[in-house]
Amino acid sequence: MIKHNDIPSETINRLRQIAESGLSDGFSIFDRERYGQVLDLVTEMAEAPVGYDASLVLPSTVPQTPKTGVRGAAFKDGKILLVQNAFEGLWTIPGGYADVGDTPAQIAAREFFEESGYEVRVTKLIGVYNRSSHDHAPSPNEYHMFFFLCEILGGGWQPNHETSAAGFYGPDELPPLDLMTVTPYQIERCFAHYHQPDLPTE
Repeated sequence: MIKHNDIPSETINRLRQIAESGLSDGFSIFDRERYGQVLDLVTEMAEAPVGYDASLVLPSTVPQTPKTGVRGAAFKDGKILLVQNAFEGLWTIPGGYADVGDTPAQIAAREFFEESGYEVRVTKLIGVYNRSSHDHAPSPNEYHMFFFLCEILGGGWQPNHETSAAGFYGPDELPPLDLMTVTPYQIERCFAHYHQPDLPTE
């Protein structure tokens, strides 16, 4: 039997982060219940009197700060790859929330593959945008959004639970966009950096 003091604080903290992400992103009430149970266990372990520094494990009362999101823009024959959200049917460039433990560029490449089936290499940071400064749909959260230019290495569209289709679109043929995650201006900037790779990061 593993005792609390056999488990490093870093491991318990990582479990907490995974549980909190699952509570935020869970697709069903059953998922959220399970992640809630994991979080309860992690909290119980962190509160055990075995010499842990609870500040390294338990949530702290720090000021509210922006969340981090990442997006990857990849092109083929002058057209940008968009994926269709499986829930609302709207379109966006692949991306998602930034996970703990990886760099934004690593997350962008992984999210791109998970949502589109294409393997990519991140080549450039296009810009870091403050969500509230752009014409996004309303959200209770503030985000700093990292947009990366990517090069397609291989792969192809694969069905998944997040997106229902993928396709390449020119600047004048964009489908209805998911304004929660991307705006026409941001896609315009992606095209600009694709055509002019030497543009400075925004």
